[in-house]
Amino acid sequence: STTGQSSAEQQLALFKETDVALEASQNYLRDEKISDLAKFHALTVLQYGCLNKWDALSSQQRYCVKQTLFTLLSQILDDSAVFKAKFAVNKLLQVFTSVWKRDWLTCENGDKEWFFQFIHSLMVPGASSRKSNLIGCMFLRIVVDEFSTKSVMEANLSFDFHSKVKRQFEEKCLTSTFTLSNKVLSSTILTISTGAINMVGAKYDEYQLKLLEENLKLQIELISWDFTDSLFGKISTENSSTLPALQIYSLPVEWTIQLLQSEFLSSLVHCFKQLQTFTKSGELSDSISCCCLEIMNLLSMIPSIEYNAKSP
Repeated sequence: STTGQSSAEQQLALFKETDVALEASQNYLRDEKISDLAKFHALTVLQYGCLNKWDALSSQQRYCVKQTLFTLLSQILDDSAVFKAKFAVNKLLQVFTSVWKRDWLTCENGDKEWFFQFIHSLMVPGASSRKSNLIGCMFLRIVVDEFSTKSVMEANLSFDFHSKVKRQFEEKCLTSTFTLSNKVLSSTILTISTGAINMVGAKYDEYQLKLLEENLKLQIELISWDFTDSLFGKISTENSSTLPALQIYSLPVEWTIQLLQSEFLSSLVHCFKQLQTFTKSGELSDSISCCCLEIMNLLSMIPSIEYNAKSP
């Protein structure tokens, strides 16, 4: 009933404020018998507790929180966890990301490198399982979204904190993330395009479609990154003979060149047309189509790409 749900929400809100909530939620998450919905709520309690009390936690407590989340994710990757529902997996990735963001300005550089190497290792085609590839793309999309300052965190942190974290991420991690995303997306598009030629029964591999969807969503997050206050996006073109004489780009020139020279747009359009021809309308195919159109729309607003399209 509505009354019962309201009472349960009030009890959960009160429990989040207690001193035992952080440790209790971790213990609860280790119980493999609880449902995905129960784990979702436990993750909500864990996120609230560690983010709002982060400064008061010891280094050991912070390590335990990260280790608990890493263990849960590892169990999902090797199929040994009860975590099955997508909403619960998404919540785990969100909490894992927000905890790392909360600790970003104080943790060691080696820890930051490990965090991204771990995510990147999940995404490399052929080096990991299909499930790992898919979760890696989901994970990196959530990371980019979180570090872009569009925060899902409940902690009352200053704008200065978010700006510093964003700047560090932008300087150290963003370009390698874009390069990897572009590589994986191109590989996925090629696989789907090749599969379309040899298709049996006009049916795509659903896994490949889900991977394409997550890759496209990740690409949208990257292309939408706000470089307004960054020198990264303000690159002179005085010495360039191939780009128009514009002073400010919505994307770094290096990104724009990658997108142009990798035949990214033509491959994307070709894949989009194939999907329209060979797949039936459905939630997944409609989502992919919307993502393709959104990317093409975003890229059409980049001056250098518009200029290139008009060139003979």
